Amino acid sequence: MPAPTATADLLHADLSRHSPMMAQYLSLKAAHPDTLLLYRMGDFYELFYDDARKAHRLLDITLTTRGQSAGEPVVMAGVPVHALENYLARLVRLGESVAIAEQVGEVGAAKGPVERKVVRIVTPGTVAAAALLAYAEHTQGQALAHVRTLEVARAGDLIDLPPAWATLAGAIMWLLARHLPVFDFNGPDWRLAGIALIVAGLILMAWSAVHFWMARTTVIPRRNASALVTDGPYRFSRNPIYLGDAMALVGWGLFLGALSAFVVLPGFVMLINRRFIRGEEAALKAAFPDEFAAFARRTRRWV
Repeated sequence: MPAPTATADLLHADLSRHSPMMAQYLSLKAAHPDTLLLYRMGDFYELFYDDARKAHRLLDITLTTRGQSAGEPVVMAGVPVHALENYLARLVRLGESVAIAEQVGEVGAAKGPVERKVVRIVTPGTVAAAALLAYAEHTQGQALAHVRTLEVARAGDLIDLPPAWATLAGAIMWLLARHLPVFDFNGPDWRLAGIALIVAGLILMAWSAVHFWMARTTVIPRRNASALVTDGPYRFSRNPIYLGDAMALVGWGLFLGALSAFVVLPGFVMLINRRFIRGEEAALKAAFPDEFAAFARRTRRWV
């Protein structure tokens, strides 16, 4: 079994052999070789290679591997964004210096990974434990204020989400079945089949969401996706969550027992394609160009 790749070896390797994201990480790491580098990826700060191994020992966090870069497995460990200050305090108390690389660019603004920069360096010599605690409290207050600002600024986003559109489609289907019951096929067998399909759609959506969580990335890819999920239900569909939505609506139509209800479904699929899937796939293509191209070649958009 070959020895694990050390960060020092990677820093002297040809970056063109690495994936765009790992090349970006190694460029930042080269500027801070003796410092643990926390690299922001969506809702987590990730550490790679030797940094990940050290963080695993010091913090007792999970050490894992995901994919390959330059022919070597990518060793990584991560901490949630909301728990950053707690982990920083622990690392500083253990005598470690930490550099924090934040996402400063916007998804899809340029080809390749989101732009990141080291925006903060914490060392034992410059930060006392009490000062760090005070900073944590101050940062938490700033974060809460920022969240409240985003909640106000993006209140409309809660409406413009696929579940809201699926709910609206379901309501329109009910109205059509109730007031325009064309080709009524009511019966217990149809209702049972409808319930089964609704449950299957919900299970598919939950299964798909779990794989996002396991990959530690956002369920909304257009918002700073930190990983490309290609396993589980994503082996047979690039968009299994939306497929689950469509399955649930078909089941709802069977439960309602009116053919007129189904006229809504093509419109729902077209809306999801144009309003969500195109933008999300563009963001994933920009963040993971080679990986997404291979994924798109072998996996259909819907099924």
